[in-house]
Amino acid sequence: MTIVIVTWNKKEDVLNLLNSIRGITYDNFSVVVVDNASTDGTVQAIKEHGLPVHLIENPENFGGTGGFNTGIHYAISGLAQDYIWLLDNDAEVTPETLTELVKAMEDDPSIGIAGSCIMSPEDRNLIVEAGAFVDWKSGTWGPNFRYRRYADLKVENVIEVDYVAACSALVRDVVVKKLGGMDGRYFLHWDDIDFCLSIRDIGYRCVSVLPSMVFHGVEKGFNPNVLYYDFRNALLTISKHLCGYKKLRAYASVCFNALASMFFEIFQNRSVFANLIFSSLTDFVHERYGKSSKSVTMSEAKGTFICDSEFIITKPSQIIVFADGVYGEVIATIGKLNKLVPNAKITLLINSERYGIFQFLKIEKIIFANNLKDGVFKKAIVGMKILFGRYNCGVSCVSKLNSPYSYFVKKHYAYEYSRDEFLNSDKTIRNIWKVFAAIFMGVISSLFFLPVVWVAGLREKRS
Repeated sequence: MTIVIVTWNKKEDVLNLLNSIRGITYDNFSVVVVDNASTDGTVQAIKEHGLPVHLIENPENFGGTGGFNTGIHYAISGLAQDYIWLLDNDAEVTPETLTELVKAMEDDPSIGIAGSCIMSPEDRNLIVEAGAFVDWKSGTWGPNFRYRRYADLKVENVIEVDYVAACSALVRDVVVKKLGGMDGRYFLHWDDIDFCLSIRDIGYRCVSVLPSMVFHGVEKGFNPNVLYYDFRNALLTISKHLCGYKKLRAYASVCFNALASMFFEIFQNRSVFANLIFSSLTDFVHERYGKSSKSVTMSEAKGTFICDSEFIITKPSQIIVFADGVYGEVIATIGKLNKLVPNAKITLLINSERYGIFQFLKIEKIIFANNLKDGVFKKAIVGMKILFGRYNCGVSCVSKLNSPYSYFVKKHYAYEYSRDEFLNSDKTIRNIWKVFAAIFMGVISSLFFLPVVWVAGLREKRS
């Protein structure tokens, strides 16, 4: 057994993982840690840790894909093992995590890769995901059992899925040797999805093993650079694994989502975000893979928010909260509203996958919306619900993220928890044209861009 861990500038996390590995009941393993050129003292800390490891120092950050491939190639060329266990550096394993994975693999030789049930580190009975399924129609994916209570599950211990996250995934050595590792073009995001789909393509099963638990959070905040990899790598994965009408439909969904998002950012005067999104498509067309040459930060997000104490005075009675922040920001926003306007009726707009962590809140209503999965018709229905919901105002949980649905309310605020203040914005119904224009331009431009993407995708069939 070889354990492969990839880390980059997460010294405390990887040390915590190594500490948890010490306690596993499976006793025949080697540990390979691949450091992607960390600058926070990670390498020295690992060297001083008591657990023996094979430490590989990459000269630069090769991403999750390149890091795992470095460890995988080292293992299959220099170490003897039946299985390779892939682990995220910020995961925490239990004594039985690996044992349960091995048991599932030993019981069924048709399983090529088995993933753990990923649990929330904050609420250890709450499932983050137990494998996941690709939604080819929208060019996205959906986690299995997200935010369900583990104790409430009445299912088999081993569940077949489309893919399991490399957060904790056990793969047969013979399978890795057949594939040669992950596709190095991904850098991050979609890489483990493609890996699992490729394993299934050569005749093996991909399963999630519920008794094998690993703790790993998911609410980490929005990173605009992730959108680049989501769009570009989705197109690459579609090219590799679909054909015919399904391929065309998936391409169309990704192109529309990317281009509509690009125009939405343009209309908000955030050209750096728009350029990043557009480059995800052009880089796919021109076969520019690996790490993106462009990178932006949330600090570059421009906005027209200004401090506004009027909110405290007006005390609206119908409020819709756009849950576009992480868990703590959403909770803080609703808590502040309950304190300032105790009699207000609050509606929460959230992604349906996040419902489990917010269902305990005392709110009047929930509206589900998923910007990347919902089609234009579903988006229109959600918009109409908000428009005719008679809301006095809408409140975002962070000012740097702008929900398109904020343009369907008369007044819009953002609550900045760190400064404990409300900010007023012009992202209201007066400028709703920006949403409709972005959708219209997304549809029109995707019709022109789709043939270009289709032709570019044909390379995968020839390679």
